[in-house]
Amino acid sequence: MSGLTPSSIGYAVRKLPEINPLINSYHRKPFPKEETRWLSHFQFRKEFVHVNHDDSVRGDILQLVASIIDFSFVRSIVADAYSIFEEPCYDPVSLFLLDLFRYLDRIRKVKGFWRILHDPERGKNYRHLAGLREDWIPCKATFSNFRART
Repeated sequence: MSGLTPSSIGYAVRKLPEINPLINSYHRKPFPKEETRWLSHFQFRKEFVHVNHDDSVRGDILQLVASIIDFSFVRSIVADAYSIFEEPCYDPVSLFLLDLFRYLDRIRKVKGFWRILHDPERGKNYRHLAGLREDWIPCKATFSNFRART
């Protein structure tokens, strides 16, 4: 990896561990809901990502994105759109990531993606990376409400 350029995937993999804390320190507004009232919970987990000599990634793009970028800052960005008095909600990071994964996998319709999320095998990776429990998968309207709210 000695020939890394600022536009290479390997460069991003090496630089993001330095950038993640800066992003999270800049976005520090607390999310108004207690974690006990969330229907999902994203937790950033650093995982090894193997970048090949040709700058391709072993594994899939979703695993790469979830392994090198800590999206916890999303909670701070959308905090004003949530109230402490509302019913339990999905972790905004989970909803954001699911929409991002749908985009990265080029799944145009939420309805089709929603079906995949419910599939025990095909939806397993999406649910795992976004912090969803198998028994609490957001309905199609939840995605629309999240986009409208934020």
